[in-house]
Amino acid sequence: MARFKDCFFGKLVSAVDCYNKQPYRDWRTDFVGQEGLIVLFESEHKAPGKVFFHMLVGVGKWMYCTVGDWEPGGEKDTILTQNSIYTFSRQHNLSKEEKRILLERAVSSGRIPSDNQ
Repeated sequence: MARFKDCFFGKLVSAVDCYNKQPYRDWRTDFVGQEGLIVLFESEHKAPGKVFFHMLVGVGKWMYCTVGDWEPGGEKDTILTQNSIYTFSRQHNLSKEEKRILLERAVSSGRIPSDNQ
C-alpha cells in the first residue's frame, strides 16, 4: 500500500535517462512541458521510504513512475528512479483547500495508485 506524501501543481521540466543523461524520446516527451497535478506517494511495502508520482494532465491523460528518491527543491523537485530522472517546477502555490479539491478530482478519476508499490 502507498501513503500520500504531498501534491503540487507543476510542470514536468524534463525526463532524462539516468545512464546517458539524454532526454527520453518516447511516450514521456508528450508530458515534458505539460502542467498538471503531481501527486507524490511513499511506498510502505514494496520499497519502504521510496517515492513515486502520478501526474494528472487534463481529463484522462496521466503518467506515473516507479519508486525512487525524491529531492525537493526551492523551485524544482527531482525524482530519481533506477532508470530515470524526472524534474518538476512548481507552478502555483496551492492552498490546503485547493489541494483538497484537486485531490478529490484525482480520486474520482481513478488515478490513485494500487497497492502494488
